Amino acid sequence: MGRGRASGDTDKRGLRVCLAGGGSGGHVYPCIAVAEAIRRRHRDAELLLIGARRGADTGTLAKQQWPYRLVSTRALPYGPSLRWPVSLFWLAWAQLETLAILGRFRPHVVVATGGHVCAGVVPAARLLRIPVVLHDSDALGGRTTRLLARCAAAITVGSEAAMAVFPRAKTHFTGQPLRSDILTPSREAGRELFGLSATAKTLLVTGGSYGARRLNEATVGALRELLSNGTVQILHIAGEADYPWTADRVADLGIDDTRYRLLPYVDEMGHALAAADVIICRAGANTLAEAAARRVPAIVVPYPHAGAHQEANARPFVEAGAAAMVRDTELSAEKLGEIARTLLADEPRRRRMAGAASALAPRDAADAVADIVISMARGAQPPSRRHYFGSTVANNGKRR
Repeated sequence: MGRGRASGDTDKRGLRVCLAGGGSGGHVYPCIAVAEAIRRRHRDAELLLIGARRGADTGTLAKQQWPYRLVSTRALPYGPSLRWPVSLFWLAWAQLETLAILGRFRPHVVVATGGHVCAGVVPAARLLRIPVVLHDSDALGGRTTRLLARCAAAITVGSEAAMAVFPRAKTHFTGQPLRSDILTPSREAGRELFGLSATAKTLLVTGGSYGARRLNEATVGALRELLSNGTVQILHIAGEADYPWTADRVADLGIDDTRYRLLPYVDEMGHALAAADVIICRAGANTLAEAAARRVPAIVVPYPHAGAHQEANARPFVEAGAAAMVRDTELSAEKLGEIARTLLADEPRRRRMAGAASALAPRDAADAVADIVISMARGAQPPSRRHYFGSTVANNGKRR
């Protein structure tokens, strides 16, 4: 159905890369980070992003600088479900849509960062004999990327634990690719953007792109206690779907305090992290990597479903001393308030946690993935080193 690319094709026609991932920001944002890194190396590279027509992808991609296409895929159910026939129909339809997109764009390589979008994109790329670089963010490996691993020419992983999940011969530990707008804002710019005090200790609460009712309930329940300390302010990002419920509960409590900012969603997460002294969050791989790169101590409440992969994501951060973990079943307003209050008051501990966090999130991960993508586009094998974390680590484990 398609023809393979000659190794010199990128020199004749310019580099073309398609990046696919979707269903949540945790899959879309690594695409954007890698796109930025490729463009830094090849200013004339042609880049195309593919996301899901349903869900948050449409709004996220529309706000970016990159051209994009949307496909009509659906998430596959976990376990037995009456939704399987419908999901499989939309998966087949998404593959047809992707074949048309790739046939027109003719990329040299496809980058797939997980989510149900990739279940349609990767098989289509294989039919057209386009090499695929898979990136997986999670410690246990995502369900989609594990299923598609045999289709990939190379695999990059954001967590070192995932090296044991995928075929070792083609798997590279790069760290999690992060967008430049996560890494660049200053503390002063973050606090100014959200109208926060320049001197108060700032607690950031976020449940990710969809929000988290359990986090919102516990945070609202702890508000009076947390705000009773005049040196604490709170930036609470409730999520689009959960914002009305959260706003109603705050109004019921009669809380009207300039030190509490409730928002449905923010595009400027880099500014929010820059402003924060402590973050309360779920344990999505992207959220953890962003907080760690910004050296923000974390109180993580892993989402208990979807294979319980978030607890595995959190474990290295907890073991390194960069995060404190509260299991979802143990979460309460009292417990969350106590941990947050104690951590905000303990500056030496926060400094230790910040130092531990910075060692877990390389800021050059997007560049490492881009190096592999460009090598594959040129028809070459990726560099022989299987670790790209801080200083490059060769296969024998010696730093260079």
